[in-house]
Amino acid sequence: FQGFDIAEKKIKVVHNGVNPFPYALTKDEAKKRICVSGDIILSVGRLVAGKGFRMLIKIFPRLLQVNPLFRLVIVGDGYEMDTLKKIVDNLDLKNKVFIVGRKTPEEIEPYFKAADMFVLNSFSEGFSHVLLEALAAGLPIVATAAGGNPEIIENGVNGLLIKYNDENSLFETIKIIKQNGELRDKL
Repeated sequence: FQGFDIAEKKIKVVHNGVNPFPYALTKDEAKKRICVSGDIILSVGRLVAGKGFRMLIKIFPRLLQVNPLFRLVIVGDGYEMDTLKKIVDNLDLKNKVFIVGRKTPEEIEPYFKAADMFVLNSFSEGFSHVLLEALAAGLPIVATAAGGNPEIIENGVNGLLIKYNDENSLFETIKIIKQNGELRDKL
């Protein structure tokens, strides 16, 4: 480690961790608890421009053509909330896209349990806790190859990595996970 007179061989990176959710609920019970049925795509984060929620909502009408049972649940809070809700209204996605606000760690558990897939379309990430939580929940993951995400997601092994806000790649990758049961089970 330069400037501190510490030998490089003495330095180890210790990544963040998460406590696994106990998941006492079944998937059906969790869906009832969050009041959303169907095939749930979950995304969690601060509702800010760099998290790519606008693009995720924008492609949702196309995703509904692939699977009319898809539902998008966005958990988080931030300055983009009103804008995102207006986009949902303008695209007539009420009862298809749910922006549920911030949740405590205890409140978020049923969202992960109810989900069928997790998407993180962000411009920048550190070492993402929500990706760790999605992995702990056993969800197939679509994430951007940004920041620390490739340290968590090995493309094709425990998730699929895409470019930030790449509309076609985001759509096609979600579609592939939905349509390819073998890949979905592997991820």
